[in-house]
Amino acid sequence: MFDIISESGVAAGVRRIEGVTGYGVLQKLHEAYGVVGELAKTLKTQNKDVIEKAASLVEELKESKREIESLKGKLAASSSDDLAGKAEIVGKINLIASRAEDELDMNSLRAMGDNLKQNVPNSLILLVSKAGNKINIVAMATKDVVEKGIHCGNIIKEITSIMGGGGGGKPDSAQGSGNDISKAPEAFARVKEMIANG
Repeated sequence: MFDIISESGVAAGVRRIEGVTGYGVLQKLHEAYGVVGELAKTLKTQNKDVIEKAASLVEELKESKREIESLKGKLAASSSDDLAGKAEIVGKINLIASRAEDELDMNSLRAMGDNLKQNVPNSLILLVSKAGNKINIVAMATKDVVEKGIHCGNIIKEITSIMGGGGGGKPDSAQGSGNDISKAPEAFARVKEMIANG
């Protein structure tokens, strides 16, 4: 009996193959059988059904992720409706600066921003969310606001420098991350100054 356990490059044009023979093969098979047995216990199934059970769990996980993304989208839409009524006029611009719900990822924040841009004309949107140990930050602006000289990339750099992170982007859309969400009010205040001072 012979079983190859590894193959690698040693030098140009030279390959190394390592294997076991005789009782070494039996030992490897015994170890493999033990791993399958432990996996079967974890999955609460029989050894022969491990692959089928694992595939089923992978599909369940994918479906759960899809449901979570769908719920996040609905939450983002609902939250953006609430934020639309809280727009503050600063320098002839509708500024919406807010801390969103915790655990929203960057995609969810961007979805909120897109929704707000569609419903609030002449707007600059700043959203932050604490997700685990990370602070997600998004800045988005409508076309008419960009034409007034607003650059979301520059705004994100200012916000993230205050909140202990970094980021950047385009005039109409930018994103970044930070480390201290308690600095969000200070960062928003700084943006208001930037807008007011032109």
